[in-house]
Amino acid sequence: MKKSDARRLLAELDEEIQDLEFALFEADEGDTLQLDPNGARKRIPSLAQTIGDRLTSLAQLGSPADSLSSEAARIAGGLRTEPSSIIEIATAHDDHPVEEDYEYPLVARRLVARIRSLWGLQSNPSQHLAPKVIDQVKIISRNVGRTIEHLILKKFVSAPLDEHDVKHVLFSVIRALHPSALPDGSISFEDTLKNHKPDMGVPDKGICIETKVARSKADLSTAIDGLLGDHGNYGSAEYNTFIGVIYTNNDELTQEIVDAAYQARCKRLSADPVHEWSIVLAHGPLAEKGAKLALNKARAK
Repeated sequence: MKKSDARRLLAELDEEIQDLEFALFEADEGDTLQLDPNGARKRIPSLAQTIGDRLTSLAQLGSPADSLSSEAARIAGGLRTEPSSIIEIATAHDDHPVEEDYEYPLVARRLVARIRSLWGLQSNPSQHLAPKVIDQVKIISRNVGRTIEHLILKKFVSAPLDEHDVKHVLFSVIRALHPSALPDGSISFEDTLKNHKPDMGVPDKGICIETKVARSKADLSTAIDGLLGDHGNYGSAEYNTFIGVIYTNNDELTQEIVDAAYQARCKRLSADPVHEWSIVLAHGPLAEKGAKLALNKARAK
């Protein structure tokens, strides 16, 4: 097989593994996030079968991949019989020394990396996955209010006071899909005056997320201004995709209003971001505006 054909097939396999991971996540969390868990469950068997077949074929192409055939067969069997199997993985983070991940997408991706290495095909999978991954993160972000409503109903959390409460819930959901996700303070962009730290990021996808809260049009204007400031402060060779999430409990604020205000502000400022930015509006519950001040006063007593 020509290297160009092998590179294309491996890139397609990368994307199919990502599709399977999201389908598994959607099947598990879709009810809470208002996704389509039933549709996801229907997609899982065919995705698992396709990935298993592709892995087996690529591992049998002859030298130098001969030694991988048995591993490919094992993974293909697992994908067919238990695609949603979960394993625990040790991490280097003190706050979560162990994390869970879907077993067979994980080991399939590792095998793809080995095949790519043996064939001398240096490729960054995130380059192929970026558009789909970004769409998935946007879906999760747009529906974070539904997650918060569910957690409030189950009495796990109270209504958010501000963006800090929102970002912690959003981070928990993002990490469930992308275990490599890093929380607030873990990623830093340096300039001559200070370090700028986004609310969260997914290193292996090159994505960062910044959260804002807006209860009114005036708040929305402030939030957009803040995100425009972040345009000039965030970004590196490793992180080039940014998603601003504006969380509101105001039904009068819409994605169309956000898009129009953001585009008008960019045009007026002649802003042309070096990195890719998109703004997502999420609706959900918020505590009364004075609740945070009352809580701070109570704590000070």
